[in-house]
Amino acid sequence: MRIQGNVEKKLIVILIDSESTHNFLSLEVVKRLGVHVTNTDPLPVSVVDGTKMVSTTVCKGFHWEMQWTRFQADKRVLHLKGCDMVLGIQWLATLGPVKWDFKNLNMDFTLNGKIHVVPEPINTKVETLLAKFEEVFQESKGLPPSRTHDHQIPWKPRVKPPNSRPYSCYTLDNDCTTALAVRSQLQQLIADLIVNASSHIGFLWDHGVLTYKGSLVVGNSTDHRGKIIAEYHTVDNWATERAAILRMLRENLHQAQHRDEALSLQRNMKLALRFYGPFQVLPQVGKVAYKLSLLDSAQIHPIFLVSLLKKKSGANVVATPTLPPVIDDGTLQIEPVVVLERRMVKRNN
Repeated sequence: MRIQGNVEKKLIVILIDSESTHNFLSLEVVKRLGVHVTNTDPLPVSVVDGTKMVSTTVCKGFHWEMQWTRFQADKRVLHLKGCDMVLGIQWLATLGPVKWDFKNLNMDFTLNGKIHVVPEPINTKVETLLAKFEEVFQESKGLPPSRTHDHQIPWKPRVKPPNSRPYSCYTLDNDCTTALAVRSQLQQLIADLIVNASSHIGFLWDHGVLTYKGSLVVGNSTDHRGKIIAEYHTVDNWATERAAILRMLRENLHQAQHRDEALSLQRNMKLALRFYGPFQVLPQVGKVAYKLSLLDSAQIHPIFLVSLLKKKSGANVVATPTLPPVIDDGTLQIEPVVVLERRMVKRNN
């Protein structure tokens, strides 16, 4: 029979076994609770699966609680699996007559003049709790008793309680458009949306613009409608121009980053890949070469193999004003801007 108990307010699992001759305590519980043990004569133990073990320590006068009753007994320390404590015949013999009910899976015994039922029925616990707090569990027969202080939420000075009038949801049809054409109704609608943005379902007042389900509300006035549409298209054109400027800036930035990578110092500058431009492609020369429209100041031949060219990406073309300086052998000419420090290194003595 397995029941729950506690040791120093720590929950443990207890196995009551009538086939066990001694009481045993798990080695893990001993280590976790720091229980004092003493060495004793070795006791060979045989478990159900045939495993042979030996118990060499004992815990004298071990205390534990079970169903609000405190017990004490000597425990042999053993490595247990599936439970924390085993109560055998050594403990059952101290209880006197014990009645077992295998149908209801419980046992009862008398200890110190009190009848104990293990495990205790749940109804007994509930009845004990109801009897202890009888006034709390009584059925209410009226209003709660008056208290010395009633809880309330104080308002800020000169602030009125919120009071929103209910409005019906407008539908997007001719009747709705006709109703919204009235200036007083529009002003009232906007005022309600400023106070409570969800007062009119579908309508939104944002940055001075009234919309209904994403559509602009302009009313029936022809003059106002034309002005609003013209202003809307002006803003739309400005947004389109701004997007084009941002796209050109991204392309220029991307090109500048590639140029910096090409001009960066490498271990062998002759083998480094370098691209300059873009330059317009003129007529094709042969099958694998093209002629480029280079700058007037360029001192190189304008015909290049296709393997030395790279396609320009993007719609905007930003021409390179000058070519980087090179020396006679064609390598990039690099000159320092200023000398910050000098150092002499001796090699080979």
